[in-house]
Amino acid sequence: DDTAEIPAGYRDSARIDSLPTLDVYRGEFSKVRRSFADVKPQKPRPADVSMAGRLKAVVYTAEWCTACRSAKKLLRSLGVTVDERDIDKDALAVAELASIAGQDAAIPVTIIGKKVIGGYDEAELRKAVEALKAQ
Repeated sequence: DDTAEIPAGYRDSARIDSLPTLDVYRGEFSKVRRSFADVKPQKPRPADVSMAGRLKAVVYTAEWCTACRSAKKLLRSLGVTVDERDIDKDALAVAELASIAGQDAAIPVTIIGKKVIGGYDEAELRKAVEALKAQ
């Protein structure tokens, strides 16, 4: 996201919405077992449009990841609809995860609103859900 691509007359009023990159994992997480060397990072898709109007989160996950299961279970218990992106089944999910977490990724990575949370940290997830509810 580069303001140089925005016409000069609009730069002062432009707002670039992009997610921060992830640099800290908290709580439980699982290292991704694949190389990202051949992956071209891609900006994450928004949560599934069929979830419009609901509390929603995107969770980058894999079936073998116990921390991922814990994160999804907690989010659902808080009334959040989870858009699961399985990195073992979806090449686009891998590219998105590379964009967010870089070459040394771990899962789960959860996006709630504009907040990106690496790992399963119950307190951080609850805080992000409460912030989303308050909007």
